[in-house]
Amino acid sequence: MSNHVLEENFLQALSEAYNKPRKSSCHIKIFESLICRCVSEALGV
Repeated sequence: MSNHVLEENFLQALSEAYNKPRKSSCHIKIFESLICRCVSEALGV
């Protein structure tokens, strides 16, 4: 994946997370894992 695609996915996930009400901690955990995955892929870890 290119950094551009990763950045788009990250921004989309970020906006979705803030637009949706935080109904459960599960949603937050999923979002945190998505951030970690995007960052590690972007850094090539």
